[in-house]
Formats: sequence, structure tokens, C-alpha cells
Amino acid sequence: MLHETRLRVTALLLPISALLLASCETGSLLSRPAPAAAIPALAEEAKEPPRPEICQPTCAEGWTRLKRELLNLQTVPLEPARPASASTGR
Repeated sequence: MLHETRLRVTALLLPISALLLASCETGSLLSRPAPAAAIPALAEEAKEPPRPEICQPTCAEGWTRLKRELLNLQTVPLEPARPASASTGR
């Protein structure tokens, strides 16, 4: 009886230990890093048109800064409106 139980335990431990050793293999398909994602080229419609000859660099920088500030204003939540006059509280 004891010998039979020992054989069953050994029979179970051998495949389990083999699986554990196989999982430590360095060339496993699951342990390889994924290939880097390719970034597609920007569509022509999405590209910014060239700057006209009349624009000075400082003018274009100022316009870019103004656009950025205006875009930031759209995402800032507005404060709740205050009443036009103080309450009388009678």
C-alpha cells in the first residue's frame, strides 16, 4: 500500500517538475517581447501647410502660442456664476 502510494506521487511529480523546468526555458515563444508597432506616415490632409513668405518667424510663434492658449481655455472648467447682488437674508 505504501509502495503503491509512493509510485502514484512519483508519477505525478515527474510531469509537474518537467513542466516547471520547461517553463524556465529562455527561448519560449511567450517570453519574447512583441515587435515594435509601426507608426504610419501622416496623411497629406493632416499636415500643416507651409508658412507663407510674408509671415515672420516671430509672427508665426505668436500665432502658435495664441492658438495653444485658446485651446487650453476650452478645457479649463468655468467657475460657478456668482449672484448679481448679495442676498438680503431677512
